[in-house]
Amino acid sequence: MAQERLALVAGGGGVIGHALAQHLASRDGWSVATLSRRKSATEGGIRHAQADLMDAGSVARAVAAIGKPTHLFFAAYQDRSDAAEFADLHLTMLRTFVQAEAAAGGLDRVILYEGAKYYGVHLGPFKTPAVEDDPRHLPPNFHYAMEDWVRAEAAGKDWVPVILRPDVVCGSVVGDGFNIVMLIAVYAAISKALGVPLRYPGTPEAYRALVQVTDASHLAPRLRMGSRGGAGGRSLQRHQRRPLPLGADLSSGGRLLRHAAGAVADDPDRRNHARQSPCMGRAGEAARPGADAL
Repeated sequence: MAQERLALVAGGGGVIGHALAQHLASRDGWSVATLSRRKSATEGGIRHAQADLMDAGSVARAVAAIGKPTHLFFAAYQDRSDAAEFADLHLTMLRTFVQAEAAAGGLDRVILYEGAKYYGVHLGPFKTPAVEDDPRHLPPNFHYAMEDWVRAEAAGKDWVPVILRPDVVCGSVVGDGFNIVMLIAVYAAISKALGVPLRYPGTPEAYRALVQVTDASHLAPRLRMGSRGGAGGRSLQRHQRRPLPLGADLSSGGRLLRHAAGAVADDPDRRNHARQSPCMGRAGEAARPGADAL
C-alpha cells in the first residue's frame, strides 16, 4: 500500500489554494492541511494552521502541529505597488515556508505556481503565444526571484521543485477579493440593485482585447499531477487553444455570474454549483497542441 501523502497548501484560503485543497482532499492517498494568516474553519477533512509566512517561528510551530508534509504547494500572495518590495516579500514567504517544512524531514516536492507577470503582462504588451522558454524582462520580478531561489535550494536535496505557470486564475471562493469572478459579480450585483443593464464599463480597446483565464477547478488536478514522480524542476504552463474575446457572449459562464450576483456566499447549494460552472466562455479548454502542459 502506497504511503499517504501529506500536502500543505500555503494560501489555502485563496482562489488557487482553496480549489487545490478541496481537490486533493477528495482523492485517495492524500491528507491535506492549509496554512494562512487568517483563521479558517476546517471542512471536508482539511486541517488548517494559522501562521504568518513572514514569521519563521510561527510557521515552524504550525508544521510541528500538522506533521511532516511530503508535498508543499505555494499559493500565497500579497500585493505591493513597488516591484522590488513585492519580490522581496514573496521570496521571504517562500523561503520561510520551504525551509520550515524541509527541516521536518520527509519532503518530496515543492510545487510553485507562477503567472503571466513572468512575461511582463503588468508592464505592457508582450509576445503571444507566450512559451516557457521566452526570455525574461528586466528585473525585479517576484516570479524570477522565487523560481531562482527554489531551484538553487533544491540542489543536492531529496526534494524537487515543480513550477507551473497558468494565466489569470478565477474560481469560486468566499472571502478572497483577488478574483476576476468576484469583481464581475460585484459589478453585476450593483447593476442589478440599480436596475440598469449589465454593460461593459471599459474602453473599446479593452472590449476587443483577447484574454484567457484558467478555472481554479481545472488547475487543481494539474497541480496534483505536478506532484507525481518524474524529474521535476521544469517550468510548465497551462495553455488555452482559443483565447476568449473579452467582449464575447459570456452566456456559457452566465450561471456563475448570476449565482455570484445572487449572494452565492449565503447559499451552500449555489456555492457548490458555482464551483462546477465554467469561469468564462471557453477558458480552461484543451492544451495547445505541441505545448509542454500539464
